[in-house]
Amino acid sequence: LALGLFGCEPDFEPYNELSGLRVLALRASPPELQAGEATRIDALVYNATQQPLATTWSVCPWPADPNLGFACPVDQPMFARAWDKAKLPGAAPSLALGSEVTANLNFPAEVEGTRALCQALAELVGSAATTLPDCGARWDWTVRFKAKAGSFAIDTVKPVRLLLLDDQVPNQNPRLAALNVQAGSQSIALDAAQAVELSADVDHPLRVQVEKDASETYLPVLVEGEVFTGETREALTFTWFVDAGSTERMRSTYKEGVESLAKASRNAWHAPTKSGSARVIVVVRDHRGGVDWREGQVQLVD
Repeated sequence: LALGLFGCEPDFEPYNELSGLRVLALRASPPELQAGEATRIDALVYNATQQPLATTWSVCPWPADPNLGFACPVDQPMFARAWDKAKLPGAAPSLALGSEVTANLNFPAEVEGTRALCQALAELVGSAATTLPDCGARWDWTVRFKAKAGSFAIDTVKPVRLLLLDDQVPNQNPRLAALNVQAGSQSIALDAAQAVELSADVDHPLRVQVEKDASETYLPVLVEGEVFTGETREALTFTWFVDAGSTERMRSTYKEGVESLAKASRNAWHAPTKSGSARVIVVVRDHRGGVDWREGQVQLVD
């Protein structure tokens, strides 16, 4: 039996090796909002299906719950009832955010009105949700992005946090300045729009340039039982995607006192043996919802 199971073991494609249709990241700029602010949301999509891409955006004014399949317990009529119950002016904004390349989301009202909206929704949703938002301090909304190309379809969600206290400092996205590849003695910046020529069947060192303030210090939000330890520095996780060849590391992580940023921001790409086009993409995430990415086109030659 053991030999039979071993012989039938499937050959899984590594997560960071791209094919078909993939949504690699959603980025909200900024990822946390204060009263009067708006965020712009965009998607990093890889589409090798040769089919046109169709996209739609929507938002759920509620924290996403993976145990419920990220289903939204709030529809437009319920949101409108909560809007009226909170005595907010005008009509409730649409939860549909369009089908353009990017979407925009506004802080719904002034702080007190937003708290009232949150509380009104909590009363209407009631036991339909397992997680209630903290209407006094922070309120997570869930942006949903649907991508379809031919028979391929992907549904992706991302939280956007509304800050309801004046003394809260919003998180910012970590910023990547450039993605470079080492070719001999030369460091070359990879470009998303124009292909860089590199040798096939060679290991190419990669390095992503990270802005100095990419890893922020912040005061953690404590849950019951935790002990306050003062300011904490964000960890940064880099995921290295390629659609040809492979990488030395799928992911690398900067964590203060564990692994340096200089080491975490480096990798190696094992280029395939055959010539042709390829893409190299690096996505960086902090653990508070911040995202950024850099990508480059490559033309491999013998």
